[in-house]
Amino acid sequence: MKVIGLAAKAKLISRNILKEEEEDVLGLCCQGVEIIENGMATLIKDKGKVPSWEKLIYLLACNWLLELQTQIWTTTKAKNPLEYEKALTCMEQLVESIPDYDSKLYTHKATYRSMSGANPIRTKQLANLKRRESRKIK
Repeated sequence: MKVIGLAAKAKLISRNILKEEEEDVLGLCCQGVEIIENGMATLIKDKGKVPSWEKLIYLLACNWLLELQTQIWTTTKAKNPLEYEKALTCMEQLVESIPDYDSKLYTHKATYRSMSGANPIRTKQLANLKRRESRKIK
Protein backbone atom coordinates (compact mmCIF):
# COMPACT_ATOMS: atom_id res chain seq x y z
CA MET A 1 0.00 0.00 0.00
CA LYS A 2 1.29 3.38 -1.01
CA VAL A 3 0.42 5.04 2.31
CA ILE A 4 2.80 2.78 4.25
CA GLY A 5 5.61 3.68 1.85
CA LEU A 6 4.97 7.40 2.33
CA ALA A 7 4.70 7.08 6.10
CA ALA A 8 7.88 5.00 6.28
CA LYS A 9 9.77 7.47 4.09
CA ALA A 10 8.61 10.39 6.23
CA LYS A 11 9.55 8.48 9.39
CA LEU A 12 13.06 7.80 8.05
CA ILE A 13 13.59 11.42 7.07
CA SER A 14 12.35 12.61 10.44
CA ARG A 15 14.96 10.69 12.45
CA ASN A 16 17.50 13.46 11.93
CA ILE A 17 15.16 16.17 10.79
CA LEU A 18 16.66 19.49 9.90
CA LYS A 19 14.74 22.74 9.69
CA GLU A 20 14.82 22.70 5.88
CA GLU A 21 13.52 19.10 5.75
CA GLU A 22 10.53 19.68 7.99
CA GLU A 23 8.49 20.92 5.00
CA ASP A 24 9.36 17.72 3.10
CA VAL A 25 8.16 15.57 5.98
CA LEU A 26 4.97 17.63 6.40
CA GLY A 27 4.39 17.31 2.64
CA LEU A 28 4.70 13.53 2.86
CA CYS A 29 2.32 13.57 5.82
CA CYS A 30 -0.20 15.55 3.76
CA GLN A 31 0.06 13.06 0.89
CA GLY A 32 -0.36 10.18 3.33
CA VAL A 33 -3.44 11.74 4.88
CA GLU A 34 -4.98 12.21 1.42
CA ILE A 35 -4.40 8.54 0.59
CA ILE A 36 -5.88 7.49 3.93
CA GLU A 37 -8.93 9.71 3.41
CA ASN A 38 -9.53 8.16 -0.02
CA GLY A 39 -9.09 4.69 1.43
CA MET A 40 -11.44 5.51 4.30
CA ALA A 41 -14.14 6.45 1.80
CA THR A 42 -13.83 2.95 0.35
CA LEU A 43 -13.83 1.37 3.81
CA ILE A 44 -17.01 3.22 4.75
CA LYS A 45 -18.70 2.36 1.44
CA ASP A 46 -17.76 -1.35 1.63
CA LYS A 47 -18.37 -1.69 5.36
CA GLY A 48 -18.16 -5.33 6.41
CA LYS A 49 -16.38 -6.45 3.24
CA VAL A 50 -13.02 -4.92 4.13
CA PRO A 51 -10.59 -7.32 5.81
CA SER A 52 -9.40 -6.34 9.29
CA TRP A 53 -5.73 -6.41 8.19
CA GLU A 54 -6.45 -3.56 5.78
CA LYS A 55 -7.99 -1.51 8.58
CA LEU A 56 -4.93 -2.23 10.72
CA ILE A 57 -2.63 -0.97 7.98
CA TYR A 58 -4.58 2.28 7.74
CA LEU A 59 -4.53 2.56 11.54
CA LEU A 60 -0.75 2.03 11.61
CA ALA A 61 -0.26 4.65 8.90
CA CYS A 62 -2.51 7.16 10.72
CA ASN A 63 -0.57 6.61 13.92
CA TRP A 64 2.78 7.09 12.17
CA LEU A 65 1.64 10.26 10.46
CA LEU A 66 0.28 11.69 13.70
CA GLU A 67 3.50 10.80 15.55
CA LEU A 68 5.59 12.48 12.86
CA GLN A 69 3.54 15.65 12.97
CA THR A 70 3.75 15.61 16.77
CA GLN A 71 7.54 15.22 16.58
CA ILE A 72 7.84 18.17 14.22
CA TRP A 73 5.52 20.27 16.38
CA THR A 74 7.39 19.51 19.62
CA THR A 75 10.83 20.20 18.16
CA THR A 76 10.12 23.18 15.92
CA LYS A 77 6.64 24.37 16.92
CA ALA A 78 5.72 24.22 13.22
CA LYS A 79 2.19 22.93 13.17
CA ASN A 80 -0.28 21.85 10.60
CA PRO A 81 -3.46 21.33 12.65
CA LEU A 82 -5.71 20.85 9.62
CA GLU A 83 -3.76 17.82 8.38
CA TYR A 84 -3.42 16.57 11.95
CA GLU A 85 -7.18 16.86 12.41
CA LYS A 86 -7.84 14.96 9.15
CA ALA A 87 -5.57 12.08 10.23
CA LEU A 88 -7.15 12.14 13.69
CA THR A 89 -10.64 11.88 12.18
CA CYS A 90 -9.56 8.88 10.10
CA MET A 91 -8.06 7.26 13.19
CA GLU A 92 -11.30 7.84 15.13
CA GLN A 93 -13.27 6.04 12.42
CA LEU A 94 -10.83 3.12 12.44
CA VAL A 95 -10.80 2.82 16.23
CA GLU A 96 -14.57 2.30 16.14
CA SER A 97 -13.94 -1.13 14.62
CA ILE A 98 -10.58 -1.75 16.38
CA PRO A 99 -11.14 -0.45 19.93
CA ASP A 100 -7.84 -1.77 21.32
CA TYR A 101 -6.13 1.33 19.92
CA ASP A 102 -8.26 3.88 21.74
CA SER A 103 -5.45 4.87 24.12
CA LYS A 104 -3.32 6.02 21.16
CA LEU A 105 -6.30 7.96 19.88
CA TYR A 106 -6.72 9.77 23.20
CA THR A 107 -3.02 10.64 23.25
CA HIS A 108 -3.25 12.13 19.75
CA LYS A 109 -6.42 14.03 20.70
CA ALA A 110 -4.62 15.56 23.68
CA THR A 111 -1.73 16.54 21.42
CA TYR A 112 -4.16 18.15 18.99
CA ARG A 113 -5.71 20.16 21.83
CA SER A 114 -2.23 21.33 22.84
CA MET A 115 -1.37 22.27 19.24
CA SER A 116 -4.58 24.27 19.09
CA GLY A 117 -3.72 26.19 22.25
CA ALA A 118 -6.31 24.58 24.54
CA ASN A 119 -6.02 24.82 28.31
CA PRO A 120 -3.44 22.17 29.39
CA ILE A 121 -5.20 21.49 32.71
CA ARG A 122 -8.51 20.79 30.96
CA THR A 123 -6.72 18.65 28.37
CA LYS A 124 -5.20 16.52 31.14
CA GLN A 125 -8.60 16.19 32.84
CA LEU A 126 -10.19 15.01 29.59
CA ALA A 127 -7.35 12.54 28.96
CA ASN A 128 -7.73 11.08 32.46
CA LEU A 129 -11.49 10.83 32.02
CA LYS A 130 -11.13 9.01 28.70
CA ARG A 131 -8.56 6.66 30.21
CA ARG A 132 -10.92 5.76 33.07
CA GLU A 133 -13.83 5.26 30.66
CA SER A 134 -11.82 2.93 28.43
CA ARG A 135 -10.78 0.82 31.43
CA LYS A 136 -14.42 0.43 32.52
CA ILE A 137 -15.46 -0.74 29.05
CA LYS A 138 -12.75 -3.41 28.84
